Amino acid sequence: MTDRRWETRLLALLAAVLVVFGLTAVYGASSLLTTAGGQVGSAFALRQALGALVGGVIATLLARSDYRQWRRYAWPVLGGATVLLVIPLLPFTHGLAPTLNGARRWVDLGFVTVQPSELAKFAVVVWTAMLAAKKGEQIRTFRNGVLPFLVILAPLVGLIFLEPNLSMALLVAILAGVVLFTAGARIGHFLLVAVVAAPLVFGGIVTAQYRVARRHRGGAAVRRGLGAGAAEARLSPLRVLGFHLFDDRRGVGVHRRTRHPRAVRHVRVARVSDRALRR
Repeated sequence: MTDRRWETRLLALLAAVLVVFGLTAVYGASSLLTTAGGQVGSAFALRQALGALVGGVIATLLARSDYRQWRRYAWPVLGGATVLLVIPLLPFTHGLAPTLNGARRWVDLGFVTVQPSELAKFAVVVWTAMLAAKKGEQIRTFRNGVLPFLVILAPLVGLIFLEPNLSMALLVAILAGVVLFTAGARIGHFLLVAVVAAPLVFGGIVTAQYRVARRHRGGAAVRRGLGAGAAEARLSPLRVLGFHLFDDRRGVGVHRRTRHPRAVRHVRVARVSDRALRR
């Protein structure tokens, strides 16, 4: 069953463009780094490229399959994702889900390490679409339409939030909302849910101390002398987005010194201008 419509091709093109930007960002943030074990940082980008290739093959196979077959697997997939999300929250599972950068988001299954929240995205889309198709016109009511989804999905999103992973929790909620809106749910119901959830989201942003801890660790990299390349890859948003590909040759100095030569020159010019104004 093959779909030849232009929407399908456009969606595939957009996905490919996003993957390329993601690989560029990973390479830009790690290309000039060397880990403690002597591994060159660009190997991270190569692993991501290999994962993108495997994911592209799997996506192609799934796109050519009959999506209606996923109805029978909706509940098992959602249940499996929920079990994996519970594992990092248990106090005796640090061997399976260690704390990395202030959060427990990965589960080591022995033969593969998975991020349960990524599986949750797929599970939520499949399960929400299955149940929305069953409800039909009832999706436009709150009690029989939106409320059952909230009862099941709210705890799932809460598990992701407790990892902590606020951005992924919001993304999963948005994905479920998009499916429900496509199925015919009322905008007023979404607004009601957003009003109720807004204080929780704001509280999560305020109390997300693990982000502060990450920034402190990035700054400590400079103080320990790990090199400006490591510190910049962790701290600079431009480097994370891969904009260093457009730097000129003088920008290479940022990986060899703790201060950017052009930034120092700008500071000196500012000081001279300030002194001239005072005179």
